[in-house]
Amino acid sequence: MSFRTRHLREFCIHPQVDALGPDDVIDLQARLAELLAADTLGEIPIGVKVFPEDPAKVCVEINERWHLLARLMQLQSNGATDDGVGLDQYRIRLDELKPTEEA
Repeated sequence: MSFRTRHLREFCIHPQVDALGPDDVIDLQARLAELLAADTLGEIPIGVKVFPEDPAKVCVEINERWHLLARLMQLQSNGATDDGVGLDQYRIRLDELKPTEEA
């Protein structure tokens, strides 16, 4: 997982209660933990929307008030898996934290 800007990364790591509210901060931290723990977006059961017109664009619901807009970034590994086949990996880049009505 990566962040588009340093400011967004710092805010997500240390969210400010005055900017979001205590419940929103808890929800943001829980969602970030889910994203870090998941190997694929499919492992996150709810709250992830992929846009058909741009499959790399993703909207991750934090709660009913907030969403994270993100992009899937494909990384090619130079190594090979145990069976000798190259491995494609995807990483999510978090771009914006927005109120739901703006997502």
